[in-house]
Amino acid sequence: MTLQQLRLDKGYTLAELAELSGLSLGRIGNWEAWSRDPRPKTARDPLLMSVQSALRLSSALDVSLDVLAECLTSDASR
Repeated sequence: MTLQQLRLDKGYTLAELAELSGLSLGRIGNWEAWSRDPRPKTARDPLLMSVQSALRLSSALDVSLDVLAECLTSDASR
């Protein structure tokens, strides 16, 4: 499962997730773009996400850090 799939499964738009998490829409979009092939030049490696951002994102998505990490790891290995 990718970060984008996790977000969509929760029924959130990028804007809604950004508002819920307190993270920027662009940053979340870049993390989601990381899983696309080819990666856009603007995409940021989600594995470099700060712990604070990971906590905010996992809380907004109502998932554990383990689940979020699995999504980020599967995104990066594509």
